[in-house]
Amino acid sequence: MASKRVLVVDDEECFREWIEHVLAGAGYAPVTAVDGVEAFGKYNSARSSTQPFELLITDLVMPGISGAELVGKVVETEPFLPLIVVSGKHDAESVRETLYAGSWEFLQKPCKKDELLAVVKRAFEKAAILQAEAHKYTVMNSLINVERQQSQGRR
Repeated sequence: MASKRVLVVDDEECFREWIEHVLAGAGYAPVTAVDGVEAFGKYNSARSSTQPFELLITDLVMPGISGAELVGKVVETEPFLPLIVVSGKHDAESVRETLYAGSWEFLQKPCKKDELLAVVKRAFEKAAILQAEAHKYTVMNSLINVERQQSQGRR
């Protein structure tokens, strides 16, 4: 099974590289971007490829497109992609802004390796539950549609 692809976005080089190192060491396949503009370009390219991203981790405060704006743009096209926002800003308004935009988790900088990996694991677990539920919903709708067609054919 291929490693899960994670897009990591942070304008602080040392933190971005640290996240990349931690994720790679844990068996993930991180790809980095220095800001929201570069990240959204990489996200769009990967989305139309055979190797889309399975998680996005972004800083909140960046030049150009902020982390909250990036999250909002991604949610518009892929509402079930796990999204984690990290930030040195940890006031209630910043957390609220990211959650309203669609982020799944908020992680305060600096964070510990174990904290980061626990949040990433939890995001993938939530995504798996959502995918399973979406699959059940699709199967149920298909069965209902077949039953409707069969009952209409009997009339």
